[in-house]
Amino acid sequence: MSVLPSGEPRQLWPLFLGFLVLALGMTGAVLMTSGDRGPEEPTRGGATMSSSTAETTGTDGTAGTPDAGALPRGPEVVRWGGSDGQLAVVVRNTADVTIARARVRITAYDADGAVLTATEGSEQSTCCSVLGLPPDREFGLFAELDAPLDAVDRVDVQYLDVRTTSRTLPRVDVRRPQLRRTSDDAEVAAEVEARGDVRGFIVGQAFLTDADGDLLGVISGRFYCFRDGTRRSVRMQLLRPVPPGARVERALAYPIPSDADAGVRHDCTSHPQETR
Repeated sequence: MSVLPSGEPRQLWPLFLGFLVLALGMTGAVLMTSGDRGPEEPTRGGATMSSSTAETTGTDGTAGTPDAGALPRGPEVVRWGGSDGQLAVVVRNTADVTIARARVRITAYDADGAVLTATEGSEQSTCCSVLGLPPDREFGLFAELDAPLDAVDRVDVQYLDVRTTSRTLPRVDVRRPQLRRTSDDAEVAAEVEARGDVRGFIVGQAFLTDADGDLLGVISGRFYCFRDGTRRSVRMQLLRPVPPGARVERALAYPIPSDADAGVRHDCTSHPQETR
């Protein structure tokens, strides 16, 4: 209770209550404008990430993470092999989108879990990059191996950075792959034909096996100046010898999306060539 100047007593609790309501309202307004605004946008592209949390940027303007269903934890390792000095790996895209471009880390372990080799390669290397890989299709990778191949017990492949696209890419047909062995090399020649809106660049691969069907090596090359209907022979070199009885188990090619870096600097104004 307080006394007003007129000398008449008056209870002021309604007035204090009004001030309290006003103060609470102002506090709420401050919290709404300066409080937690949710997580920040993820950094896209270029950052090193594990396969379980790899960020993906869609080349068609979409983006996603493995949690959103856009990308699996990593490419599935289908098989591995090679020869002393080099490890060969075949992986499968288990996502429902095309891998426009991805850099990977290849790690080989022995039976005790010790790392025998861990390779990422450079940004433009053919060893550790996946290009233009549609869903449920396979791609070959390779890594230098200092230990004997028999020492390898397990191979893991992880995405480092990934660009994906939901667009359906055109087709590239590969016919009549032929293996030529020399004392220090193995070369595969094949006829390649582009069908559809191929925009210049393709990646070609050949999987080599021994007489027992075990994987011996992966050859990977990038080729340019392809358009719809372009047909020509290409050559791919392993740059190491293979034993007698080796054969081409399979040869394949994929178009590289125009907005994915093919790792080739060529404007197709001169005679078409190929890169290893």
